[in-house]
Amino acid sequence: MNKKRILARIALLFLLGLYVAIFILGLFGNKNTLGLLGVAIALTIIVPIIAHIGLMMQAGKEGKNIFTAETYSYKEKKSASKETTTSSSADEKK
Repeated sequence: MNKKRILARIALLFLLGLYVAIFILGLFGNKNTLGLLGVAIALTIIVPIIAHIGLMMQAGKEGKNIFTAETYSYKEKKSASKETTTSSSADEKK
């Protein structure tokens, strides 16, 4: 398994455990359950955002495009764009 799947499963287990704990506290009549539910809902939004930002930072650190995760160097990107413009102008001439 790759790192992304492992981290996603850890985050999922964390959030599920949090909701189960809040459910159990609610069954036993804990007075702080409503506040903890608000924290759980906030973490449901915050945890995936933080995970995504971390993955984007890791991809950028490895020299990948953070949106498409394609690995390339600046020179390769520049030469690829020149080839694309050359081939599209050759197609237009035909």
